[in-house]
Amino acid sequence: MRLIDETVLRERYDVIVVGAGLGGMTAASLLAKRGLTVLMIDRQTRPGGSCTSFRRGGVTYDVGTAMLYGFGRRGFRPFRFLMNELEEPIDVIAHPTLARMTFEGEPITFWPDVERFLQELDRLFPEEKEGLRAFYRDLYGMYEQIVLKNEVIVPPSEFSPCQMIRRLASGPLQMLRMQRLLTTSVRTLLDRYFSTEPIITFFDKLCSAYCYCTADEAPAVLAATMF
Repeated sequence: MRLIDETVLRERYDVIVVGAGLGGMTAASLLAKRGLTVLMIDRQTRPGGSCTSFRRGGVTYDVGTAMLYGFGRRGFRPFRFLMNELEEPIDVIAHPTLARMTFEGEPITFWPDVERFLQELDRLFPEEKEGLRAFYRDLYGMYEQIVLKNEVIVPPSEFSPCQMIRRLASGPLQMLRMQRLLTTSVRTLLDRYFSTEPIITFFDKLCSAYCYCTADEAPAVLAATMF
């Protein structure tokens, strides 16, 4: 292992980014774009973090990241924002389906068309048809009225007092609704629409896959983007 003197590093680089995952590469790229000299280091032999793959016995395995979104023209679009900031051209090829999973032995395809996706869920949870449609109708309303109107890259929980005051002044009703959804759990939201435990378990698993928290732990505002 080659050790480099800390003084040499300070003289040679303005910033050292530890970790070459998506977050590290994003930070390093934005800093370099602004003229800083950046060193990015990682313990692995290739960049990407969980957004990479490896081969064993002729089979390719994803390390972790299996879904990338945020390239759209509206809504939650962090990757589009990043590429615009870096002024880098990129071609994005959309997959015909969003995801696919097996729940209780049954395959579920996540179709971009919501009604087609709901029909998949109807097959598994026939007693929850009305609740599912009411849930998704209200989710889209929440997304349009709260998420899109409060489009930010930094989560509201990380706002400075000045940012919070500016946001509150620009749209007090939306911010109050946002605050309520930040202090309410996803599970509390689910209980308003569904009465059977299997469908609660299904959304709880989705919640864990999306944000690594249970439905009891995640704030309800996340439901507008992750479901």
